Amino acid sequence: MEREITDIRKGRHVWKGNNFQKLVYYIVSDMIETKLPLKVIEGKQLEERQTDPKLDKVKRNLLVDFGELGCYLPDADIVVYDPNDLCVKAIISCKVGLHEEITQTAYWKMKLSESSITRHIKMFFVTTDSDRKFFGLITGKSAAIAMDHFDAFIVLRNAEQERHAVHALARIVDKLGK
Repeated sequence: MEREITDIRKGRHVWKGNNFQKLVYYIVSDMIETKLPLKVIEGKQLEERQTDPKLDKVKRNLLVDFGELGCYLPDADIVVYDPNDLCVKAIISCKVGLHEEITQTAYWKMKLSESSITRHIKMFFVTTDSDRKFFGLITGKSAAIAMDHFDAFIVLRNAEQERHAVHALARIVDKLGK
């Protein structure tokens, strides 16, 4: 019985995360594609075998080289790229809560910054702040990692609550335009 309850909780967490990511994708793609000359795709599109030469080029522009261990795509829920030169401009990571996911995302930002090919890629972390880590006291390991590594930490809140490196979702267009 206890295992079944745990499985239900895990399933609900995955469902919430997937739906949150879809919601952010629809909002962000509309905001970015109507205001900037950029395209937005879901990262899972790049994980598939590419038959589209343009998406294949976008994928190759995002790979992280681990030498003899191979090249891998970073965790990327949403990818923003320039349709003219197929250069990746940003990765948007969407998480309902914080925990270990924030350090995994920060790791990929660090790996991207090691190569001249991927150094320019901005990393945005979008959350609901369901555990209130950023609009309570802005302290703790997760908050410090987010503030130090990401180009913007975006919380689905209204703009009046912005402070430090925490921004409202509407600011993503401003952050990409810089």
